[in-house]
Amino acid sequence: KEFGTSFNRMADDFQNNAAELIILNKGLGLAAEGLVNLTDIARQRGETMNEVLNKTAQVSVHLGKTFGVSSKTIGKNFNELASDVGNFGHLSVEALGATAAYAAKLGVEVKSLSSMFDKFENFEDAAMGAAKLAESFGMNVDAMELMNAESPAEQMDMMRQAFLETGKSLDDLSRQEKKYLAEQMGVDPADLYKMFDPANADISFDDMMAEAEEAQEKVMSAVEGIKGR
Repeated sequence: KEFGTSFNRMADDFQNNAAELIILNKGLGLAAEGLVNLTDIARQRGETMNEVLNKTAQVSVHLGKTFGVSSKTIGKNFNELASDVGNFGHLSVEALGATAAYAAKLGVEVKSLSSMFDKFENFEDAAMGAAKLAESFGMNVDAMELMNAESPAEQMDMMRQAFLETGKSLDDLSRQEKKYLAEQMGVDPADLYKMFDPANADISFDDMMAEAEEAQEKVMSAVEGIKGR
């Protein structure tokens, strides 16, 4: 029922990949919309449903093991990202997985990543945001890099690094300053504490992206991947 009109369009794919679909749905929590979108994106890139489902399982499970995050939580985030084709349809499975794992490890909501992405989608907004962060908090953020980031996790990493380099902590800021900082970053104020948690200081999106790409060297089926968690 959840596949709706896509069921007829993808009937052969569903029949040939029934086990993989069930495994990703039950094992990682990917719902119909996310699975359909992943398949449509894969087709545009010349990949089959089987290839993209297996790749999704491999990346999610590998990142979960490597960074100590529940692969089910990564799958939930992966599903939210894959369901938002407008913002994230350009990302590879590896980039989707790394972004999902990054959000899971920090404990931030995908909607905060989406909000940040929206805030800096053109150079004018990115330049204005970078200027305000520099003026108010001494943060050095490159507006061009901010705008050109392929994933909002890249943008959040830039923000975290820039704030860390100021030598300040959230405890040094007033209530009004924290609210203004969150506003300029385009995130929920509650996510500031997760972003700048000292325990997460060494978390890097680049590291997660590298691990996601490495996961592709481990050839296995979706069933094997989920069983190996």
